[in-house]
Amino acid sequence: MKPTHAIAAFMLTASVGIAPALAAAPLMQGPLYLRFGRPVLPRLAGLAMMHPNKPASVAGVKQQPAKAPPASFTIIDDPAAGTASNQGTFAIWVDSNSGATGFYIDSADNYHSYFRTSGGIFTNFDVNGPDSQTIAHWANEKGTIIGDYLDTNSGQYEGFLRKANGTIQTFDGAGSGSHYTVPVSVNGGNTTVGYYYDDNGASRGFLRARDGAITPMDEPHAGLGAGQGTIPQDLNATGITVGYYVDSSYVVHAFVRAADGSFAEFDVNGAADTQGIGINNRGWITGDYTDSNAADHGFLRDPTGIITTFDAPDAGTGSDQGTVPIELNMHRSTAGWYLDASNVYHGFLRLKNGSIAEFDATGSGTGQYLGTSGYDINRYNVIAGWDQDDNGVYHGFLRTP
Repeated sequence: MKPTHAIAAFMLTASVGIAPALAAAPLMQGPLYLRFGRPVLPRLAGLAMMHPNKPASVAGVKQQPAKAPPASFTIIDDPAAGTASNQGTFAIWVDSNSGATGFYIDSADNYHSYFRTSGGIFTNFDVNGPDSQTIAHWANEKGTIIGDYLDTNSGQYEGFLRKANGTIQTFDGAGSGSHYTVPVSVNGGNTTVGYYYDDNGASRGFLRARDGAITPMDEPHAGLGAGQGTIPQDLNATGITVGYYVDSSYVVHAFVRAADGSFAEFDVNGAADTQGIGINNRGWITGDYTDSNAADHGFLRDPTGIITTFDAPDAGTGSDQGTVPIELNMHRSTAGWYLDASNVYHGFLRLKNGSIAEFDATGSGTGQYLGTSGYDINRYNVIAGWDQDDNGVYHGFLRTP
């Protein structure tokens, strides 16, 4: 799983502890941290670094406000989820049959994962018992689910891969001895990419083959100091990985890694930082970049390197506001969220013709840092995500067009 900004000053901790997934190396171990009170998954965190980037071929698109087409929402509340503030259910992946994968926080603030069929049947699971803080990060059409969990023997967070038949494999991103392994994506061949923290506090990428063999993935220009390194974000069916890296000057750049192991970096022209986040099987990439005001903007990069930038029409333009795409499907439809000028979250769907529909899940909160977040999108433009209501409780959803 994925994107953005400095969070240290705003971070609220869950009762089970914190672990900045894409920020500096964690001083405390924990399944995830809360930014403005909302969980930040591996595809949701990042760095706010002001820096000049190399020129890129960019085609800007002026967006026109669009009313969301008629859509239905399926609200997903795991029966075992807690109902107090900062508890509840998250949907982070949706398959082509509208089966949903995600995790929930129970009434004791422990984390557990689930798969929900399109008919509403839940299968909940933990890697190593109810205290193992099991968090699903991504899945594939075969029913394989990847994520991380707490190894209660070592006190470290390690990776897991759960097959559709319920068997679970656990692994360390470095083979052994890493500090917090974070798997972020798995393709149809059960190849997994992710990252881990080393002894210096640097993020080091890895690729894990279906047979368990692990290949290091360090972008050649990535720094190796604390808060630097390589952060893969997504992997497609042909073995191409997209992500970003932090160099020795704490400058953030996006990268693409080919199946043969070669890297190509890219930056949005004029951006303060650029993060590649999602890639489809045709090589189209989405992500976000930050401007000089620390506001987020979305981009779409075609396989030849041409970049089109975009914003949700009602996105805010202040620091930490703006548009954050997370994933795109084979039709180049993109899903994500935006933070408006009142600091309320909303989901969006961008079609390949550039039109953007904004939406809010049923019952979504309207206060600051509450609201709706789109996360994954399937081939039929069904979007998985979550909202936080006015009582601070999280609810997963599927948005069906």
